Amino acid sequence: MIDKLGNIERKVNFRQPVEKVWRAITDAAQIKQWFGSDCVFEFCEGGEGYFEWEEECEGKFAMKIETINEPHYFAWRWMLKEDIPFDKTQSTLVEWHLSKTDEGTLLRLTESGFVDAKHVEMNIQGWDQELADLQAFVN
Repeated sequence: MIDKLGNIERKVNFRQPVEKVWRAITDAAQIKQWFGSDCVFEFCEGGEGYFEWEEECEGKFAMKIETINEPHYFAWRWMLKEDIPFDKTQSTLVEWHLSKTDEGTLLRLTESGFVDAKHVEMNIQGWDQELADLQAFVN
């Protein structure tokens, strides 16, 4: 789903507790098992690092953690283009909201701050695949 502002929003249900989903989206060792081919970052607000895809786009996307509110909210920014240093003005904001449900956990992901439709379309396809991979990894 794309909202009126060009933001991407996705909702995914998990049959696992919030804490397990939280670890899967915040622990670099777990992230690289479902999101790209490598992931390195310092897990603290302001911590920087990168996500890498070796086969799909062959590049490293610099990132910076904005907010950690364990275990319900995690937000980071990442660059629109690979292999360039982090610059907030050329990044999008990815927000992960986790809430407990009767069945397990509801994840609501939002990405905002796009500068053009091309990046929105690329990331829509990317999130569809990555969130399917996350669901398979966690469940």
